[in-house]
Amino acid sequence: METNAGAPALVYVYAFVPTAEYQEAPMEPVEGMEPDNSIDFFVQEEITAVICQVPESEFSEEQLQKNVENMKWLQNKAFHHHTIMNQLHDRYTTIPLTFGTIFEQRSSLAAMMEDYKESIISKFSTLAGKEEWNVKVYADQQLFIEAVVQDSEEIREKEAEIEALPAGRRFFEKKKMNQFVEGKADDHIEQHCTSFHEELKAKSEGTEIKKNWERKVTDREKDMAWNAVYLIESKDREAFIQFIEDRQGQEEAAGTGLDLECTGPWPSFHFSGLTSRSEANAQG
Repeated sequence: METNAGAPALVYVYAFVPTAEYQEAPMEPVEGMEPDNSIDFFVQEEITAVICQVPESEFSEEQLQKNVENMKWLQNKAFHHHTIMNQLHDRYTTIPLTFGTIFEQRSSLAAMMEDYKESIISKFSTLAGKEEWNVKVYADQQLFIEAVVQDSEEIREKEAEIEALPAGRRFFEKKKMNQFVEGKADDHIEQHCTSFHEELKAKSEGTEIKKNWERKVTDREKDMAWNAVYLIESKDREAFIQFIEDRQGQEEAAGTGLDLECTGPWPSFHFSGLTSRSEANAQG
């Protein structure tokens, strides 16, 4: 693992894996953050840090802050980081670290690993044999609005009364009524999602509810109504996916217009305790 001759180098850390797992199944050479470097495995007793050398000219604290504002640079480096993380997760119990975790030298990294030794080893035990899945729910609000109106005789009567009002007053009363109905529809959507979440929660070792994305981010016609991650036993993967597929079939049969989306398996970004919220949120 080398950098350009004479160029100051820093230590980039991807993740921690159990030394026993690494020694049992050593990983083949993999290109590091820079094309002319490869990933290295820094063994410290029971813990192994997955690292590579990176140039100080790009990854010093000051320069890194500038580089992350360059979307092309960030996308390239972040994609590499997550590709490596997925490869590690396929092979070992992995504690993922935040993109851009840098140490000036290995001795500093070794000191950190010693300081957090008990916590890291405990987390290995917690995450062993588990994987993270992201589940999103998309809703057609208009379908729920129509259902609210159809199921409420009181609302239908109120709408008829509004139509009989003078034009000026009718406009404001109709606006208030629309807001009321939309609120009711949103309540029903949330009830569906919460019920679904509770069922998934019962099948999971851990859960975390995330912020919904706007349409300009999802580029979908329907609004995102639910976004959560679930930590499950790897052996339960097929049953977990099948449950979601079955639930999708039920939603379609009931005509709710809800779309369920399940992605994974991912490294345990949200459950490692060593990954920042921003890094975890980047997973979906």
